[in-house]
Amino acid sequence: MLIAALALLGFGVLFHGAAFVLESLLWGRPTTRRLFGVRGDDAVEATRLLAANQGVYNLVLAAITTAGLVLLMGDSASVVGATLALAGGAAMTIAGVALLVTSRRAWRAALLQAAPPALGCALLVSALATAGA
Repeated sequence: MLIAALALLGFGVLFHGAAFVLESLLWGRPTTRRLFGVRGDDAVEATRLLAANQGVYNLVLAAITTAGLVLLMGDSASVVGATLALAGGAAMTIAGVALLVTSRRAWRAALLQAAPPALGCALLVSALATAGA
């Protein structure tokens, strides 16, 4: 159960790391523009700062979760590792739900953003509870 939890949270890390790259480093590229539905050079420039800032938030979520995963891989009973992994995973889940609530047409991205870390958090809590029993 712990391995599945770490894998699902790891998927969240990869998703949010990719979001950082797209939003902060590749924002004006044609592929990124199509993916986010940004049309025209004026729209790219008008949203560049917001996208870069959002990308950094995604990077922070990935970093927090990664720190927790690394600690848990070293010691599956690490309280700090579990806390960081759960905090990062919960924040990823909340961000995905917020995306769904604010943009129904982005339901696929919201599902990819929220579901794996949510399930990973649930499995992690269950694994920790089972190990402590």
